[in-house]
Amino acid sequence: MLSSWQVKIRRYPKLGEQLRACTWPYDFKNFMGYRNFKIEDETGGEIACANSVWVFIDITNGRPVRVPEEIKEKYSFEEPYDMECLGRKIRTEEGMEPKEPVRIGRFHIDTNRHVNNGKYVMIAEEYLPESFKVKELRAEYKKAAVLSDFLYPRVKVMDRSAMVVLADADEKPYAVIEFREDAI
Repeated sequence: MLSSWQVKIRRYPKLGEQLRACTWPYDFKNFMGYRNFKIEDETGGEIACANSVWVFIDITNGRPVRVPEEIKEKYSFEEPYDMECLGRKIRTEEGMEPKEPVRIGRFHIDTNRHVNNGKYVMIAEEYLPESFKVKELRAEYKKAAVLSDFLYPRVKVMDRSAMVVLADADEKPYAVIEFREDAI
């Protein structure tokens, strides 16, 4: 299960441009797995890169468990991509403005019957100013929302960044998403 990710966008691709997507694992520690992503143009120039942190879950009880050796052995690791990786935990900003709740519909749900990680980001993007051009995003996933749940957004737009917390009615976050116009 995806715990967090950090995406850096060097540039946006052009319509019809040929791209190559690459992904590789680079480590397992206890119940965590680490994976990089990269999108390149046809000359090998970097378009975007990402770092992600995954949690190995026991599907019978939904709890994190150590990655078994027989699973680890099936992976070949590569070196981590050379990018500045910020921590997986995102500290929330003070003074966030509450917005209207969002009801989770079938459109948001993935094959695991919870909200798809990308849908949280899409919901959060709705609170960005129209002129905001995302160059970096970080997302931390804390718990899974399911069909008919309500997300209670809290938003803070700053000079060149924005933060969106998508929480339950008790203000416990499902996801925290941070956007930046300038990559760190």
